[in-house]
Order: sequence, then C-alpha cells, then structure tokens
Amino acid sequence: MKEVGDELPDESHAAFPDEWWPYAIMTAAALITLGLLAYAGRSSLASGQPASPGISGAANPDWYFIFLHELLKLGPPAITTILLPVGGIAVLLVWPLLDSVVGPRLARRLGWRSWPTPRHNPITGALWVVGFVVVVALTLWGLAGPGLCLPWFYQGPVCG
Repeated sequence: MKEVGDELPDESHAAFPDEWWPYAIMTAAALITLGLLAYAGRSSLASGQPASPGISGAANPDWYFIFLHELLKLGPPAITTILLPVGGIAVLLVWPLLDSVVGPRLARRLGWRSWPTPRHNPITGALWVVGFVVVVALTLWGLAGPGLCLPWFYQGPVCG
C-alpha cells in the first residue's frame, strides 16, 4: 500500500498546470479574434431608425429565413406558417428512425438485398436533394426581389 508521502509514477503528471494551460490560450485567442472581428465590422452594425409602430414597411427577414418568408406567399396561412415548418422539423427529427426502421422494409418491397448505406442510398439522397433545391429556389426567388413574379394556382401571380 502506498503511503501519503509516496511519489507518483514517472508516466503521470499533474493535471492542473499541464492540462489546463492550453485552454486558457485557446480561450484568449478566440476572444481576441472575436474582438478584432467586432471592431472591424462595427460600421456595418450601426443601428438605423429605431423601431416604430407608426412606420409601415416591408419586413426583411434574415438571410437564413428568406425561404420561409417566401413560403408564406404560396398557400393558406395556416398551412404555410404552422404545418409545413413544424412538419419539416418533425421529419428532420424522425429521419434517423425512418431510415433505420422503414428503410429495410422498403428495401424488401423493392426486392433489394438490404437497405443501402446513407452515402449510397438513391431514395434518401434524392429526397435530401429535392429539399435542398426547394430551399435554394425559394431563397433565390426572395433575393430576386418583387420584380420576379411567377404564376401560381392559389392566388394568381406571386412576386418575390
């Protein structure tokens, strides 16, 4: 049994100074980098007019929500504001379960030996590509501005 005064084996080392000092350096480097980026971009962060309910204007969503903003124009508000976004998030959350449970059953129905791996699966790959193309198309349509109008069956022509 080792006593309190026994030395540590040669291959061990103290955790505090040896294991902790790289984190302090990485944290300082990240904070300095963020500070320099904030200083360099301060002119683009200047606030414009303060918000006022008396001033009317078109809402400008952030770039990552442009496709949702354009989706609102394409159908009934209850569907485009609630059902489609919530359904999309639900599909993303359930996707691994669908791929592991429903996939092998679908493979048996199609006569395949097994359900292909994720990188070699034509069905799930095609679904992801279609979803990506829809998001990109809606985003580009929104960025094109109000001059680009498309015929639409729900309310007639819809402009970006």
